[in-house]
Amino acid sequence: MSQIWASAIPAVIAAVVSLITFFSNKNSKVLEKLKELDDRQIKMEEKFDYERASQARTRILRFNNELMCGINHTKDSFDDIIENSIDVYEKYYSDPEHKNLKNGIAKSAIKNIYRIYDLKVQTNSFLQYPKEVNTHEGDSDRTGSAAC
Repeated sequence: MSQIWASAIPAVIAAVVSLITFFSNKNSKVLEKLKELDDRQIKMEEKFDYERASQARTRILRFNNELMCGINHTKDSFDDIIENSIDVYEKYYSDPEHKNLKNGIAKSAIKNIYRIYDLKVQTNSFLQYPKEVNTHEGDSDRTGSAAC
């Protein structure tokens, strides 16, 4: 009986080595696919971040242009452009990888938006809605705060 096991051992070892090799090759292919997916995700995140910053830049420039044309805005509109556009834009361009991108015009627009915001805070000259305008149904004590 021991001769049977002795003669079977090389076949068992060969089978185990074969299985290990098979799964090792499968594992490396799976790891390659995971790496490809990770690289694609990183590229998509970078593109998303760039598009978000680009859209923020567009909103900043449009808002500044409206201010330069004498269009008045509510405080809510200023807060929105600061929180949802300027902050997004500045966070994106504060990353060292994005320092070389052109953004001089937007920097000037941001500076002007803050200058006008500070002036309007000091003089309380934000666009105001009449008290009777109500954008919240069933809440007659609140005035509308829609952006211009």
